[in-house]
Amino acid sequence: MQPEQLNNPVSTQPTDYAAPPQPVYASPAPQAGGSAEYSDYISNPFLNSVRGLVLMLKVNPVAIMLSGLVALLAIFALFIVQFILAFATRNSGGGSVIISIVGFLAVLIGTLLLFGSYNVIAGRSAREQKVTVKESYAIAFKRFIGALALLIIIVVLYLLTSILLILPGIYFAARASLAFFVFYEEDLSAVKALKRSFELTKGHAIEMLGAVVASALLGGGSGLLSGAISLSPLVGRYHDLKQLKESGAPKPKVHYLNWLTVIFITIFFVGYVAVVALAVYSGVQSRANQVKFQADQNRLYNRSNSGAGSSFNSSTDPYGINGSGSTPSSDPYSSTYAN
Repeated sequence: MQPEQLNNPVSTQPTDYAAPPQPVYASPAPQAGGSAEYSDYISNPFLNSVRGLVLMLKVNPVAIMLSGLVALLAIFALFIVQFILAFATRNSGGGSVIISIVGFLAVLIGTLLLFGSYNVIAGRSAREQKVTVKESYAIAFKRFIGALALLIIIVVLYLLTSILLILPGIYFAARASLAFFVFYEEDLSAVKALKRSFELTKGHAIEMLGAVVASALLGGGSGLLSGAISLSPLVGRYHDLKQLKESGAPKPKVHYLNWLTVIFITIFFVGYVAVVALAVYSGVQSRANQVKFQADQNRLYNRSNSGAGSSFNSSTDPYGINGSGSTPSSDPYSSTYAN
């Protein structure tokens, strides 16, 4: 042992040991001067959606692909069932009613199970945990009644907030957008999941709208990745907002692309209202013109009838000859203008 080591049994020099790797969504460490800073927060809606999608495909690619395949097969099976029912009830008066009821129930049950499976996979992927399709559907089946209750609550509240204006309904949808995610991820009841969503999204409604619109623009629709793409913004937003709330850090600056999505929604809303108003106005005007035209026709007919004499009978003498033997004039309403 060297003399320097005897004099300094505890070395003050930094070691070369590497720090242990941090998870993707590591909790921020508290700072000495106050609240923690959560530097991993991504406000950009497009980057947030891409990060969520990449994470899901990285951790559970097989489960994501198989869930997408199940969705496509379910849609195909629904068409087959409806075709069989339509053929079987073709001579029955209530056949269309039966098809509608069966189709509605199939879509409702299938959508809740599929959406639940996707939420389970997304939640596990965000925690970098593997999950199989069988396990995700087992959880979706187990929590089906609670998911149905949550769906009913959200739909009723959305309709109530949208009675007078659509914008309050859009705001409610943004605040409730994490309800299903936390319902499965945190194993909450329907009411508690909705409250939890409102807690996490407080002050972040603009960013939630931005994330949802961004995911739709990045490639929403049908396909093997449709479910993953639709949930990709929620994966990043949920964990960012959760860590932000737990750290007590100040709210990061909202990225300008989130505001652009709000402008996009506003333009769409105004355009939608304008199209509906124009359609209603055109329908009212068309009906008014029809009524006016019919009234003018009746007025001309009555004046022509009264000018032809009391012996005129519209059923036997429609041209106003009145037994005179004369041929009708080129203008059957000439007497009207003469009057």
